[in-house]
Amino acid sequence: MVSNQKRKTVPYDVSGVPPTPPSRKSRLIVKTPRRRTIEGKTYEEVPGSFAARVGSRRVDLVQLIEDGIPPIEYLPASDEMLRRGKRHYIAAPRKEGKSIAVLAHLVDMALADAEVVVLDRENGQELYASRLADVMTARKLSTKQRKQVGKRLSYYEFPTLKSGDAEDLVELLGAADLVVFDSQRMFLSDLGLREAESDDYASFMAYVIDPLFRAQVATLILDNTGHKEQTRGRGTSSKGDLNEILFSIETITPFDLYKRGKIKLKIEDSRMGNRGEWTMDLGGGYFYPWEQVNTDTAPRADFREAAEAALTDGKPRGMDKLIEAVRSGGKVKIATPHARHLLGEYAKDPNNPITHGPKGYERVQA
Repeated sequence: MVSNQKRKTVPYDVSGVPPTPPSRKSRLIVKTPRRRTIEGKTYEEVPGSFAARVGSRRVDLVQLIEDGIPPIEYLPASDEMLRRGKRHYIAAPRKEGKSIAVLAHLVDMALADAEVVVLDRENGQELYASRLADVMTARKLSTKQRKQVGKRLSYYEFPTLKSGDAEDLVELLGAADLVVFDSQRMFLSDLGLREAESDDYASFMAYVIDPLFRAQVATLILDNTGHKEQTRGRGTSSKGDLNEILFSIETITPFDLYKRGKIKLKIEDSRMGNRGEWTMDLGGGYFYPWEQVNTDTAPRADFREAAEAALTDGKPRGMDKLIEAVRSGGKVKIATPHARHLLGEYAKDPNNPITHGPKGYERVQA
C-alpha cells in the first residue's frame, strides 16, 4: 500500500465527473455546500453547481507568470521521460515487452525513492512476481535494495474500478508518484465502456485518470496497438488526444528468456513539444536501465560556461552531479545525453579547463 507519510488531502469534486453514458441513468448526488474565496470575496458553492464547475475556475494567467510558472519536474530516474503529474500512454504490439520493460524501470524509480503503483488487469501476481525476481536478480540487488523496492512498489492484482471511485482512488493513491494501468482494455470493460468509442474513452479518463491528474499524480497507461498501426493504440483516436505524452515501443533485436535483445521507447507525440528515444537491453538474464539515445551533439557555450562556474569551488563532481549543478541555476536547459556528450568532449580536449580524474570532473585553474 502507498505510504501515508506523504498523504495529502486533495480537493476533488466527484460531482464534476461527466454523467455515465446515455445508456445508463445518471445518479443523483447530494453534496453539502462549501466555501470558496475569489478575489477577496467568499462564496458558498454547491458542488456540481455552475459556480463550482465554471465560475470558480478562473485563473489569472498574467499573475501566474509573474508569480513564477512551476518548473518542469521529472519523476525520479525518469529524466526527460516521465513528467510529474502528467498523463502518459504507451502503445505497443502484444508480446513486445512493454509490461516487463516498465516493471524494470519501476525498480529504478523505487530505488530512487519514488512511490510507484501497478494496477494489473492482465498478467496476475505470479507472472509479475517472477518477472520482478528476474529483474532484481539481474541487477544483483542487495537485501537492503530489495526491501526498498518492496516498500516503494505497490502492486494490485485484478482491481475492479467503478465510475464513482474518484474520491476513494485519490485517497488510496494520492501519495504515489506514478500509477501504471496494465492494461487499458480491461479497465474500460469494468466500466461498461468500449475502447473504440470516443465518448466512452472520455468517460474512462474522467472517472479514473483525471482524479489522479488533479491530485498531481502521474499516470502511465499500457495499451496494445492495432494490426496496421504499430505506433498508436487500437480503437478511438481519443486515446492520443486525452493523454499528454504518447510513447511507442518496438523491438530492435528479438529477446526471450534465454536470448538477450533490445527494445526502443520513443515519444511519438507530446502536448509539451518534447521528444526523446531510449533503448533497453533485456532478456537472457539481463535487464539494463533505459538509456537515452543522444541525437544532439551541437556545442553549447552556455553549458560550458555554467559547468566551469560550477567547478570554481575546487570540489570534484561526478558527471550527473555536475549536470545537476549547471541546471540548478535555472538559466541552462539541456537534455541529459547532450550534456553527458559535451562533458566527455571537454575531458578529451587538452585545451579545455574542465578535466576528468579519479574523483570526477574538475576545473584546471589558469
